[in-house]
Amino acid sequence: LASPEVSYQPATPIEGWHGNGFVELDHKSAPLTVDVDADTDGTYAITLVYANGNGPVNTENKCAIRTIEVDGTPAGTVVMPHRGVANWNDWGRTNTVLVPLKVGSHKIAVTFRPENENMNLHTNHAIVDRMIISKIK
Repeated sequence: LASPEVSYQPATPIEGWHGNGFVELDHKSAPLTVDVDADTDGTYAITLVYANGNGPVNTENKCAIRTIEVDGTPAGTVVMPHRGVANWNDWGRTNTVLVPLKVGSHKIAVTFRPENENMNLHTNHAIVDRMIISKIK
């Protein structure tokens, strides 16, 4: 991992991700942006699959927090708690953000905003494997 915010380098090679790899997010990362084409109007659920090995599960306040934006407008917040010291192979899912989408093209972005700061202040870092977008109604 390349970010200066990494508290614990992986204890073993990172495995379990899909496709071409994962995206590393920290305070200075560019937004992670995905183009989405909605086939029908409706409510869609957005969840991220992530890993965060920056600390033990009970201390250190190193969760990664990000805002989900739809077409540039904030839609909700996702939290990526740390899942164990140097444990970068424990892939979990964030909370789900529900968004209304109209038929057509949309840009879904995962951004760091000032309100996403955590109590640690230095480490707000995770790796993201994929974004899951599901129509729920």
